[in-house]
Amino acid sequence: AGLFELLQRPTALQFDWRRIRLVGLSGNPNPFGTFMALSLILCVGLLRYRPRNLFLYLTLGASTICVFGSGSRGAILVSTVGVLMVFLPLNRRSLAILGACLLATSIAYITTDWSRLFSHSDQSRVVALRFAVDAIQQRLLTGWGIGSFSLIPGHKGILVPHNMLVDLAIGSGMIALLGWGLSTAWLVQRLLGCITPSARITLALLIAAILAGSLEYSLTSSAHFRGIWVVLTAFACYIISRPEPSTP
Repeated sequence: AGLFELLQRPTALQFDWRRIRLVGLSGNPNPFGTFMALSLILCVGLLRYRPRNLFLYLTLGASTICVFGSGSRGAILVSTVGVLMVFLPLNRRSLAILGACLLATSIAYITTDWSRLFSHSDQSRVVALRFAVDAIQQRLLTGWGIGSFSLIPGHKGILVPHNMLVDLAIGSGMIALLGWGLSTAWLVQRLLGCITPSARITLALLIAAILAGSLEYSLTSSAHFRGIWVVLTAFACYIISRPEPSTP
């Protein structure tokens, strides 16, 4: 759908980034970019173990075009991290290097003009996050209730905090956030211990989804992201319950 939309644009051959923003069937460029980023990561992961599959190469090319065509900076970052997870050695040193790169990218995003060059929504998101932090401190353990962000006294601006961790804390409190963190950490640890192709690909997709949720989405309010998270966690649970033989 995204490629068809790109071909229908009269300026499709003039690659003016973020002026042509593909939305696909999702109706929003950011979720569309995230879907395509996960497709890109999946194709790269499968091609590592099945390098002669023409269909995967075609899908990878289409997904890459759609990621850039969506104009979503988050989708590009999610794609990069997911692909690195496919190829990096799964040990503490590699994960520490990846974490340092993400931290450096985040600092650059906040402190440089690149973060404000094309987007007018960044400032509103910063304001929403500051308001959310203040609201969380008022009801630290139990939260304000799912979907209550826009109803909290003093709220102005966007309707959701665009960060799944903040969303969980403000909606259900730190107890729910702690439960989510522990269960997700356990799932990641089990996938690291499997050392199978399926586990590696699933881990890359899961880490990419965590990053996407931290950049863009609400876990309880976003139907797009909720579907992604449920499918990936269910598949991860299946993988760790039935590990396959590792590929030499």
